[in-house]
Amino acid sequence: ERILQFVNKHNLNNNVKIYDYIGGQEKEEIFLLSDVFIFNSSNDSFGITLVEAVSHCLFVITTPVGIASTAEKVFNNKNCTFVSINNNATLRNSIFLILDNKIDIYKVKRENYFDFKKRFDIEPVFDNIGTIYRNMLDNKI
Repeated sequence: ERILQFVNKHNLNNNVKIYDYIGGQEKEEIFLLSDVFIFNSSNDSFGITLVEAVSHCLFVITTPVGIASTAEKVFNNKNCTFVSINNNATLRNSIFLILDNKIDIYKVKRENYFDFKKRFDIEPVFDNIGTIYRNMLDNKI
């Protein structure tokens, strides 16, 4: 409720959209219309939405929960800013960096696209799985 009041008070309704649960095609459409994904949570078991957001080339502001706490190969300073849990000042400052154009969102989006394609497209993933499988076989023989 406080966030909604802030958005209304500062006339940010055209720039900030707040959603409850969404899924499927609706989530895909929202990701395609977005530049930034903010995940301000104190607990998350995995964080698949974070992976989806970065795979859609969005810049992520997140607390270090779920996958964001251990997946430095997915989340890095090129595509993500971490904020401490319950640290509203850091969250606000991270948002202002974007609003004040101190983070070039369009550059981030381009770099994320090529970075994710290079690391997580089907071919590099299957190559990695093949390497792991061959190493397992080599160690068993």
